[in-house]
Amino acid sequence: NISGDRIKSDIKTASINLNKSKPITETEINKVIEKGVYKINVENNELIHCLPIGYNLDSEEETFDPRNLYGENLSVNVLLGKVPEIMFRNLKTVLDNSNLNITEKVLSPYASGMSCLVNDEKELGATLIDIGGGVTSIASFKNGHPIYFSSIGVGSINVTNDIAWG
Repeated sequence: NISGDRIKSDIKTASINLNKSKPITETEINKVIEKGVYKINVENNELIHCLPIGYNLDSEEETFDPRNLYGENLSVNVLLGKVPEIMFRNLKTVLDNSNLNITEKVLSPYASGMSCLVNDEKELGATLIDIGGGVTSIASFKNGHPIYFSSIGVGSINVTNDIAWG
């Protein structure tokens, strides 16, 4: 579970041409996702999440499962959740020194959203704001998928201090 004030996200898009006489199968879906992953340049960041969040067929309306549909072009939007590489390396060093192994990684705002929001909220659209002591994390969901992660270095300590001074 990775938290901190430097969590961020980006959405990248990739597309492939299709054989319009054949329906889309898992092979084409995997191919467009792989192309999207190949385009990723995280520039000194550790990639924590790479989540396909929607597909477009022939630049039409978004679909979440293009299997068995026909078209000429399939594109995918991929949500990237990342943290600075140095921040992740320090966290990994602490865990390594404690003789603990990392088997899975998740950003805190994503974990909070998955545990606190019900499916209807994620489907209709919701933003979860998790105010901690020193960091506020944000996760936005729409159509059942996360669409944005972020955090800022302001938390309840700042609010308490502001109230005390006021």
